[in-house]
Amino acid sequence: RVRFLRGLSDDEVKALLQGSKGLVYPSLEEGFGLPPIEAMLRGVPVAAARCMSIPEVCGDAAWLFEAGDDETLAGILEKMLAGGAEVDALVARGTARARKFSWSRCAEQTVACYRRAIAAASNNPGRRADLVGLLENIAQYPPRQAGEFDSWQERCLHVEQHARAVEGNRDEI
Repeated sequence: RVRFLRGLSDDEVKALLQGSKGLVYPSLEEGFGLPPIEAMLRGVPVAAARCMSIPEVCGDAAWLFEAGDDETLAGILEKMLAGGAEVDALVARGTARARKFSWSRCAEQTVACYRRAIAAASNNPGRRADLVGLLENIAQYPPRQAGEFDSWQERCLHVEQHARAVEGNRDEI
């Protein structure tokens, strides 16, 4: 009884979430995890794979399971379908957790992070110029054409790969 739905509008996704008994999010590779936050905001219990950023994003507001652990996932699904006090408590934690996330807060924290990075590079003029140039390159947003988003995303991924390559060596960053 699985139906794959593609190309849904935001309103259709919201309606599906609101009418569901829960969201199962078995993603193994995730950049952030907006679907669990969206579900929590709508009072929907969440079960998610303990992968990538999901444990940090969801905290104790979702039931986490190890990828491939079918038995644990089956138990979680049974709890979701049964409802009750445990599900109600999870939903309450989820709603509170989801309210901590907003696009304006994301933008504020991103700018603060850039400012800290620039300030840290201020002792080394060459690094500062490199960092400022890199941030200005990334900041070419919003993309106005379809191909621009792909290009912008590629620049962001390049910066992330560079940061991971020199992680732990602040002088290199």
